[in-house]
Amino acid sequence: MSEITRKDICALINYFNGYGSPFDDLIMKLASKYLRKGWNYFKYDKPKNGQEVLVYWYEEDYETEQIHILTYFEKGTVIEDPAVEVVLTGKGTKVIADSDGFYIYENSKWRKHADLITHWQPLPEDPILPEYEG
Repeated sequence: MSEITRKDICALINYFNGYGSPFDDLIMKLASKYLRKGWNYFKYDKPKNGQEVLVYWYEEDYETEQIHILTYFEKGTVIEDPAVEVVLTGKGTKVIADSDGFYIYENSKWRKHADLITHWQPLPEDPILPEYEG
C-alpha cells in the first residue's frame, strides 16, 4: 500500500466538499488534521472579522499548493484602504464586503479572493528583536 500524500488529501477534500455525503464531516475533520497541524479547516472554523491570516488551498488543475496572507471580512463590513496607502496617496476609499470571505488588497483596491481556500491559521507573533546597542 502506498503512502497517502498531501495531494491525495486535497483531492479527497475537493471531491467530497459539498456533496452532502453522510461521511463529509468525518472525512473533512480527519483530512484536515492529517494535512497540516495548526491549520483550521475553513468549513468548520472561520477567522474573526477583519483578521489577517495565512491561507492555504490546492489548485488541482495546476497541481499547485498555494499559501498567502489574506484578510477575512464578513458580509456588510466596511473595508478601508490600508493606512500606508492613505498616507502615500493622500486619499482613501471604502468598500463594503459583498459576502463573507477572504479579501486581498492589490493594485490599490480590495477584491474578494476566489473561493478555493480550504485552510487558514493565525499569523505568528512578531519576533522579539534584540535591543540595539550602539
